Amino acid sequence: MARSFRLIAALLLALVMLPAGAWGHALSFSKAELRVEADGGATVRLQLDLWRLVTGEDEGDLSEEQFSSLFGAATAEREQLRAQVAGSLSRAVLLYAGGRQLQSEVVLPEQEQAEGAESEVVLRMKVPPGRSALGLRTSEMLGTVALSAWVDEVQVMDRVPVAPGGAPEPIVVSVEEESGARTGLRYLWQGMLHIVPLGLDHILFVLALCLLSLRWRPALLQATAFTVAHSITLALAVTGAVALPASVVEPLIALSIAVVALENLVSSEARWWRLGLVFGFGLLHGLGFAGVLQELGLPAGRLAVALLSFNAGVELAQVAIVAAAFGVAAMWQRTGLLAEVPMRKRLSLGIAAVGLFWTVERLLDG
Repeated sequence: MARSFRLIAALLLALVMLPAGAWGHALSFSKAELRVEADGGATVRLQLDLWRLVTGEDEGDLSEEQFSSLFGAATAEREQLRAQVAGSLSRAVLLYAGGRQLQSEVVLPEQEQAEGAESEVVLRMKVPPGRSALGLRTSEMLGTVALSAWVDEVQVMDRVPVAPGGAPEPIVVSVEEESGARTGLRYLWQGMLHIVPLGLDHILFVLALCLLSLRWRPALLQATAFTVAHSITLALAVTGAVALPASVVEPLIALSIAVVALENLVSSEARWWRLGLVFGFGLLHGLGFAGVLQELGLPAGRLAVALLSFNAGVELAQVAIVAAAFGVAAMWQRTGLLAEVPMRKRLSLGIAAVGLFWTVERLLDG
């Protein structure tokens, strides 16, 4: 199978952007990252000058003002324009299986780029299970592409310069239909990875919870409140019942770290207001987890398995952080270098400073 997917990767060399007639501004150079999974999932990340591509003086192009509105507050006009751009970008990579074109899901950037800068556009496709003749059709809008490609986590190309070309000859490949158990294990692992080592902000939040008191009962009460809360919003956000932009969620998550850490300076017990605070912030963190899960993509027909497994992975990682924190605290206390209360307060101040810094940074970036 790995050999078959390497053939797919070779066929995906000629990545391009828009077909003729959508926007007429050919790009001279772009970067692309392709990942093909054993279960048939294909993801293309394009680094390109989106501003140049969709703005200009030709009839039908977006104006500078319209381009800026793509990244502003949610309005009917914004959503219509983003749908228009995404619809054209979905034809950037035309992948066929058994003679039928596969649909692309397009994820546009949320942050506006400066003129001449690069932004990232993500296209996701799914190759159906079974033996299929795969082919790719491209246009000449993207110009030369620097392509890196991974197949089953093995890099097969590294920034190979590729000029646009025509449709390749079809090949026959087999794609495994992923079992429920494999789906569960895959999302369990992704949930753990999102906390350790990728989720430094969530790690600091959990450590701030532990620093309220170096005793198991307060930690257990807070962990329960946090788990219940983020499980609720994770499920609601993934199913589309709740939605908040990352530009709002991410600064609030950073602020929650600072607030919990500062509250450690005036309290040492998990009273009702502390638990309410942790529960409220847990709702925010659940929206952050949902954003990650949606970026990973959700398997059709196995939404519940993916959701529960990802959430379980998050919880396992959090338990590991709490256990490690209490283990380090026990060893530190044996040294006698610093009493418990000064140690908790100094560490809390440090975590609060990092949380406030991240809050300002994310507000400026958003």
